[in-house]
Amino acid sequence: MKFISIFGLALILMFAVESCTNEAGSSSGQSSASIKPSITSEKTKENIQKKKEPVVSIALPTDSLIYLEDFLRLFKFAFKRNIDFGWRFIASNYEEFAADTSFITTIYDTENDLDDYAWLTNSENAAIGKVWDIGYFSGYAHSYTQKDDNYIFITYQMGEINESLHCYYVDKDFNLIHEEELARVAGDEGTWFSSFGTFSEEFAVYSYSYISGEGLDTMDSGAETILFQ
Repeated sequence: MKFISIFGLALILMFAVESCTNEAGSSSGQSSASIKPSITSEKTKENIQKKKEPVVSIALPTDSLIYLEDFLRLFKFAFKRNIDFGWRFIASNYEEFAADTSFITTIYDTENDLDDYAWLTNSENAAIGKVWDIGYFSGYAHSYTQKDDNYIFITYQMGEINESLHCYYVDKDFNLIHEEELARVAGDEGTWFSSFGTFSEEFAVYSYSYISGEGLDTMDSGAETILFQ
């Protein structure tokens, strides 16, 4: 009987010691699992490396959008170094000019109105939803040429009593570098105006002259240059 009591007391003491040990571990905020070293498996590393930011899809505008290839095809006429309307308003006002062959009208096309387009893209940019702003173009497509990596576009614009050829000088991403009127003819009730010019061989300079008058009298004239740099 005495042996059993001693054995029982020993069990009680062992239980008390184990309980104190567990409580001490809990109070320190650590468990046997928490103090083990963290191990990242190769599979986990691979998954982390593969994780990327989601691709943001930018929707292309559905209206007023045209692809670069189609845009260039709108400009049907060969780019001319010499820009001249042939003074058609003067010729139309006076019968004595009617037989003069120097008054040959400049060819133009009023089918391709550039005011219908505001955005431009190409196959590469379309894949990432990138567009160029071409809302500054106005008039009808006339002709274009490339100067280094840039473009020179000419458009035909028509008013109530005037006609003009307008130039847009842009870089390869269609950022506008320079905009200028190249030639114009106008006239009303006997008054008239005409400007005309020529590009240099490398399209670096455009030199133009202008003249205005009333009836058969010249009232004003002059000359200017435009640099394409």
